[in-house]
Amino acid sequence: MALTDYIPKLTDGSLDLEGVDLSPLSDLTRDEIEELALAWKEIDPKRRRNIVTTLSEKARDSVQFDFNSIFLMSLRDSDEDVRFLSIYGLAEYEDRPGFAPLSDILLGDESPRVRAAAAEALARYAHLAAEGKLLSRNSQRLHEAFLEVLGNDLVDEQVRQKALEGVAYYNDADIRALIQNFYTTGSIKMRRSAVVAMGRNGDPIWLETIAGELSNVREEMRIQGAVALGELGEEDGVPYLIATLKDDDSSEVQLAIIQALGKIGGSLAKLALKKVHESGDEVLKEASEEALHQFEFDNNPLGPAV
Repeated sequence: MALTDYIPKLTDGSLDLEGVDLSPLSDLTRDEIEELALAWKEIDPKRRRNIVTTLSEKARDSVQFDFNSIFLMSLRDSDEDVRFLSIYGLAEYEDRPGFAPLSDILLGDESPRVRAAAAEALARYAHLAAEGKLLSRNSQRLHEAFLEVLGNDLVDEQVRQKALEGVAYYNDADIRALIQNFYTTGSIKMRRSAVVAMGRNGDPIWLETIAGELSNVREEMRIQGAVALGELGEEDGVPYLIATLKDDDSSEVQLAIIQALGKIGGSLAKLALKKVHESGDEVLKEASEEALHQFEFDNNPLGPAV
């Protein structure tokens, strides 16, 4: 069915979306997106939200569908919820067309939660920059955008949190000093984001600081400490994780530690995971099994020799 004939099904609010096949919206051409954009503004905001949500769910359920062009189009929607949902529709999107609109949203959107979502999405581009996979001018622009947000105390805290977590991939002395400053002087929420940033920053200097969070009275900080050690990837962090795994009664903390051990790897981590698999409850046993599979895959992604 041609898009021209299909669009009335989207614009007709009397039609239940559950009865509308949305698969024709996959892999639209540029001309088709331009045609849809003209009709899009005539669709009721609530229905636009439902369309974006349904497309996101459909894309997650099957890799054969690609609705990214629609999510990119609706980043400029007049409705805050549509913009927010569109960003999360682009959950794993790292291609160049997403960079500019997400950067514009980070710096200029009127909604703090939409700006925070954009900052979270842009962290993927920062990771690419750290790996040398982002154009240098875009890398510089992103670096400056994150710092602009962090340097403005009037910006909503949730936006600054995500900006700190994103800029952490730029591992230089100024960024490390910034992370340390927010960890030392920031609110509880900013301190948590600073721990996230330490893990992403990847510098071994953070090991002791992150490990110290494993004994924090706040469960969320212990969880984040475990996650950050996994991100950091230093085998010297394994003994801290094992000790906490034995002593911490929180199942959420234990699960985070198991996942971290799987990410870090090494003989000591593997031994600890095997012990959990042999003696833990069913939830921990399943988690340790997944971590061991991840460990084996990381060490031999092509599988055993035949």
